[in-house]
Amino acid sequence: MEPVPEKPMENFEARIVGISGEGLTREVTAELSNKMAEDVHNAVVKLQVTSGNSVIKPNGQPYLEVDLGTIKSGEAVKSTIKVSLGFFDGLKITQNGAVLHLTVKSDEVTETVKYEYKP
Repeated sequence: MEPVPEKPMENFEARIVGISGEGLTREVTAELSNKMAEDVHNAVVKLQVTSGNSVIKPNGQPYLEVDLGTIKSGEAVKSTIKVSLGFFDGLKITQNGAVLHLTVKSDEVTETVKYEYKP
């Protein structure tokens, strides 16, 4: 099941376009579209994951961060990252689901949205 946003972002659209892999490691391809009338510069996407009261550490880190650079008005960029979870983090998500906190920050604007994932 794909994560469901709490509410749509005003300036961007984020979507997962592909997931591959098995076990506790996946390759995730995501796309971020700039819905603004202007280009955004130095765009960075930050993803934090929680499950219940626990912080999930993808790739052993408290969050994932991807630098996307400049995104022209009306255009989209894709990025693929490898995401690995520890056994207990994977178990927590399987049992409780997760909340994905996605923040897009650029020189022009910062926007955060929450996605709820239920297995």
